[in-house]
Amino acid sequence: MTLVAVPKPSTVRNAAHLKAVAALPCVLWTTGLCFGYVVAHHVGAHGTGIKASDLSTAPLCVRHHRETHDFSGYFKGFDRAQMEAWEVDVVAQTLATLEGLKAGREVVW
Repeated sequence: MTLVAVPKPSTVRNAAHLKAVAALPCVLWTTGLCFGYVVAHHVGAHGTGIKASDLSTAPLCVRHHRETHDFSGYFKGFDRAQMEAWEVDVVAQTLATLEGLKAGREVVW
């Protein structure tokens, strides 16, 4: 039997995109519970040893970012499937928002 090395899938690195995402308001700002600065939350590849693409990110304040990782606060009671569905939705919203900003529209969550 011949073993063949399979390379890890490549992920996109894009510092400009991460900076643009972090400049947006937290996607949960309407909760009134935001705290701290906004970070680009990477979505996908949980537990696979593969870092998620920089293009698959959403803006979250540090409080909500922490809560996504330990399923607390806003995310208390979410199961893995609900979290993944929420994350996919906010990444799509983030990409649409960034495209809208390029076209001159204002940020609306």
